Amino acid sequence: MAIQKILKGSIKYIVFFLVLAYVSQWMTINLYLTSLGQKQQVLTEVKDSPLIELIKSKTDLTLKSFQIIASPKLYAVMIGVPGKPYMILSSKLNQDFTDSEKEYVVLHETGHYLLHHSIKEALFFAGLFILGCFLIKKRPWYLIPILGILFGLIYIQFGMRSEYEADHFAVTHITDPQGMISATEKFKYQNFPPKDDTGIKWRLLYRSVPYQERIEIAKQEMAIRDTR
Repeated sequence: MAIQKILKGSIKYIVFFLVLAYVSQWMTINLYLTSLGQKQQVLTEVKDSPLIELIKSKTDLTLKSFQIIASPKLYAVMIGVPGKPYMILSSKLNQDFTDSEKEYVVLHETGHYLLHHSIKEALFFAGLFILGCFLIKKRPWYLIPILGILFGLIYIQFGMRSEYEADHFAVTHITDPQGMISATEKFKYQNFPPKDDTGIKWRLLYRSVPYQERIEIAKQEMAIRDTR
């Protein structure tokens, strides 16, 4: 009976957590789900790669290995606590991107790690969850998903700051900013996020630097280097 009482009292907080977690991470979750049903092995560890040497030479970060995840989508993720970096590249990206384009991607993801974005975002998420728990404590049930969605959208806005910071990190370390431009064009071609990066939908829902802004960041770096 005591366990049932605890579960009954906790259910609204569990629902709030699930809504908040999905809305805040929906892009990453949906990309991970593209690995389901793939014929090849879901995760393949790569220990010997020029990308590992590149990351070390450009950022002084030692990455022992990275994972190739079976997916028909172009994406990459880097997470981990200090001392334990963990990078994932999709099989589609590993297959279709040139060396210069991969350099942009891995430097962007390395930027996330070295700038401690995972830790900052985890703390921000925890703060939102704790605040939400106080707000829903004596509120009607219908407000729980509404607040979860609202706080999830706020989290996306916080995450957008990380994306801009990682792009600026990448462009200042990359060998040739043109690789950043051509990689961006390939991301745009796959239409996820959608090609229209100017509307309110993008600003609210997509945790990604708009394509044209990313290209402009690369062009500005090229212009700076031309004057040196």
